[in-house]
Amino acid sequence: MSASGVVPIVFHAEITRFDKTLTRLFEWKHVAGHKSIVRLFAKFDMARNENVQAQIYRWIFDHIRFDRITLDMDSTVITRYGTPEGGAKGYNAAKPGRLSHHPLLAFVAECRMVTNFWLRPSNSSSANNTLQFLESTLPHLESKIVGLLRADSGFYDDAILTFLQGRHIDYIISAKLTHGLQRAIAERVTWWSVERGLEIGELNQAQGWSAPRRIIVVRQYAVMSLFRQAVLRGSVQHTLATLHHKVFAVGAFWHKNSDKRQLNLAVSRQRRAWFEGLWTNAGNAWHDDNTVPQNL
Repeated sequence: MSASGVVPIVFHAEITRFDKTLTRLFEWKHVAGHKSIVRLFAKFDMARNENVQAQIYRWIFDHIRFDRITLDMDSTVITRYGTPEGGAKGYNAAKPGRLSHHPLLAFVAECRMVTNFWLRPSNSSSANNTLQFLESTLPHLESKIVGLLRADSGFYDDAILTFLQGRHIDYIISAKLTHGLQRAIAERVTWWSVERGLEIGELNQAQGWSAPRRIIVVRQYAVMSLFRQAVLRGSVQHTLATLHHKVFAVGAFWHKNSDKRQLNLAVSRQRRAWFEGLWTNAGNAWHDDNTVPQNL
């Protein structure tokens, strides 16, 4: 029973029931028992939850002083342990194979306050129910003007873009880098240099959409990406934290000879051939040879 959470809920409900300090603080004459509380919440379905939540959010944001807001929307992954209700195996980069949820969140940037939250199983697609979530969120802010909506690529959907344009809401939404979009960028974008290593361009993309829309493209020269491709040459794309541990954060000491100074790296014997291979690859960055190091 403890695994399901029944015992802890009952236990805490009974503590509250007999806590005289708490009852006097809130001027309660009587406190309901746990069975009454269970019966009350058993009456709540999704429609009633949404109705109550909408009233609470409207009351909160009616008392926020500014009238024009920036609405941020995000889809993320939360790893779960045990057997949570609604948990499923899906995309989870941090903990592959773990049960998780794939929630949708909306919050007001100016005050960093959540204005809506939906919990979805992890095997839900990124775009699943995103339009319904947006339609549910805006009534919570009916006394405010959404001056700008910002969202990640989970909201990159023609239906959402059409909905926002119909409401005359300005938006910035990260695009999914599909093969069609990559091809359009390669063929149609003219690049303008902002500074060294940073360029921008634009295009109007209409493939699969009800109307063409402006896309701003940013191109950066990623030094670490080049390092992975030209020096490491491995099939595994290590994170920066892994590269820091394996390659960059290496103990060393200076050894002074009569004619030169030598830097000695503290690399274990079994890793020396691999590490020396990195120097060889760096010197022959664009040529294939027989000294490609293998991943450890």
